[in-house]
Amino acid sequence: MGEKFVEGMRLLTKLVWQYSKLYIILLIFQRVAITISSLINLWGPMYIIDSLTVSDEKNAITWIGIMLFTTALVKLINIQIDGKTEYLMYYIFNKFQMSMVRKSSNMPFERLENREYHEKKQKAYQFLYGGNQSFCALLGRGINLLGICFTLITIIITLLVKFDIFALLIFLGLSIVNSVVSAKNQKKAQELDIEKIPYDRRGQYMLEQFSNPRFNIEVRANGLGSWLSKKCEEQLDIVVDFSKKSISKKLTTKRFMVITAMVYSAISYYYILQFYFRGDMTIGEVSMYIAALTMFSSLLQEIFDTLTSMSRLNMYVDEAREIFDEDEDKQTRTYQTMPERIEKIEFRDVTFTYLNNQRPSVKNISFILTAGEQLTIVGENGAGKSTLIKLLCRLYEPTEGRIFINDIDIQEFDRQEYVKKFAVVLQEFELFAFSLADNIRLDRNTGVDVEQLLKDCKLDFDKKELPKGIDTMLFKVFDSEGVMPSMGEAQKIATARALYRDSEIFIFDEYNSSLDVETEYHIQQKINKQLDDKISIVITHRFGSCKDSDNIMLLDSGEIKEYGGHDELFNQGGRYHELYKIQQDKYRY
Repeated sequence: MGEKFVEGMRLLTKLVWQYSKLYIILLIFQRVAITISSLINLWGPMYIIDSLTVSDEKNAITWIGIMLFTTALVKLINIQIDGKTEYLMYYIFNKFQMSMVRKSSNMPFERLENREYHEKKQKAYQFLYGGNQSFCALLGRGINLLGICFTLITIIITLLVKFDIFALLIFLGLSIVNSVVSAKNQKKAQELDIEKIPYDRRGQYMLEQFSNPRFNIEVRANGLGSWLSKKCEEQLDIVVDFSKKSISKKLTTKRFMVITAMVYSAISYYYILQFYFRGDMTIGEVSMYIAALTMFSSLLQEIFDTLTSMSRLNMYVDEAREIFDEDEDKQTRTYQTMPERIEKIEFRDVTFTYLNNQRPSVKNISFILTAGEQLTIVGENGAGKSTLIKLLCRLYEPTEGRIFINDIDIQEFDRQEYVKKFAVVLQEFELFAFSLADNIRLDRNTGVDVEQLLKDCKLDFDKKELPKGIDTMLFKVFDSEGVMPSMGEAQKIATARALYRDSEIFIFDEYNSSLDVETEYHIQQKINKQLDDKISIVITHRFGSCKDSDNIMLLDSGEIKEYGGHDELFNQGGRYHELYKIQQDKYRY
């Protein structure tokens, strides 16, 4: 347990130190100042009272001045340090959050999809933020603990001047019993608070969805309001029950502490008054020793409370170290320079199996694409079409086989530089609660006229819908005048975004599933014209749009069953011919 605690404190210190050394230095300085002030205020009244009893006004005034000056100085120091550390806490927190964003962006996508990783991450965040404390505040409590221990040792030495070991052990025993019972109840309350987190999250999720316009459409259209409200209420009732149990534990602790504090005070006064009546203590010393015994008990209580609140350092330190204690800038290899122009893509015997799956999603895939070529991939749901794209985009690495760009293994390129060559519209694309223009440009400024591009993609919002033109926000998350695009409009925006990027490789995964036939035709013509010398890959269930492609790949159960031009595959009379005819007869194209 002790090793875990030390390891946890070391990790907390490292996390904070890498963003602000000043924060830790200020906390240590503040704790030293508080400790010195506490000891002066403990001993000062004794000298003042004893000076007054012998009419030594000069000494009394001197000690009053020392106490007033020290108290005022420490308060002023605390005000300055509190202001600075509060700012530094925000600064450190923001730096830490951005560090986690970078780590999430750079880590293998397969890890992000791993349930075990998310469970570890949740435990790691509990390590840092359990009990609604930031990790900066948690580190501050750890540093305070060192100061408290130093003050406690000083008080013990002071008490031993008058009290024998037996008497001190009685006070120590009473304080420990009080602290242990309190710590146990607090720990149980803390465990209940931790246990309720999943239910709290579910309840908050449901509450948030009621204010989500898109979610509300689904709820209202299907009359799910009462059903969802009931499920939300069930989760919140569980949270209330956990809170009730936690509060009960805390109240039990408080009642017990009142009783033990009364017993402790009674024994303290008895022992001290015995010394006074025997003439072994001055009035000033009586005052000082009463304060010292009170402080002795409260410091022990504070130590136990701090250790209890920081007990999660022992619980999840391994998960926290694994998730957070990684060098995000660590460079372990030298990468190949990305070629200026992509001339060829080659899949060579590529097989990929998802984690915990027995059957490969794609198997023994081999094909070559050259600049200026468009490949359309077709197949039934689950055939492996999107998986193929994810492999090319390096969201996953092949289980077997290799993928080449200009005859160089794509794993030899830095991933961040590699993906800059792509413009991708995924089947499950995302639009952001930014302006329409920002959703098109994203991280690039290619100089393409955004308004003209939107017109080419047949995105014609009414002027009333776009009060600020292309600077109008999408969605109403941050702006009540934001526009809510339909699914078809969203697909047009995503397609325009890909075309704006003017990349070397274009991928369209079901980009036209919500487009009407006329719009699809116009956008396809725009794509064909702009991507004439580029490599493009289109995934679709609409066989009528395959005719313009140079080659068509028919996937079935993760394998290439047919590959060639439209006329070639159609005349073969195979599966492509069969599926094409089914759609042709149904839609009459």
